[in-house]
Amino acid sequence: MTISCDPDARWLKKGNRSYFCYKAFVCADAKHGFILNVDVTPANVSEVRSMELAIGPLRPARLYADKGYASAENRELLGLSGIKDGIMHKAVKNKPLTKGQKLFNRMISRKRYPIEQAFGTLKRRFKSDRASYMTLAKVRAEPS
Repeated sequence: MTISCDPDARWLKKGNRSYFCYKAFVCADAKHGFILNVDVTPANVSEVRSMELAIGPLRPARLYADKGYASAENRELLGLSGIKDGIMHKAVKNKPLTKGQKLFNRMISRKRYPIEQAFGTLKRRFKSDRASYMTLAKVRAEPS
């Protein structure tokens, strides 16, 4: 077992690769891709249980999100908050998506495109794919 100098980072496995890192939960403007809210957690925190972190104090009219946020609890949270559901649907074992769900996912993908472009620009041009500091408090305070 390897001991790290960063006590707050955690392991995350993506595909066949493992990363010792943090995970950023970001809320961005769907029209222009401007980032409105960011929260950082250790990498082992699940998207499904972290929708409140991504939204933060914001209360958008509609929230667009990828399949990582798909859950009945998140959809209920949006409904109770008065936010329209824009979470993509996720197929589960032995239950494929309906035609309506596939159409909904395509519409959401078009809306999420400017936001995904903003993330790509942050990673490519501003090296935001790596934290410059150690510990959760310093990574949260790090300028983007």
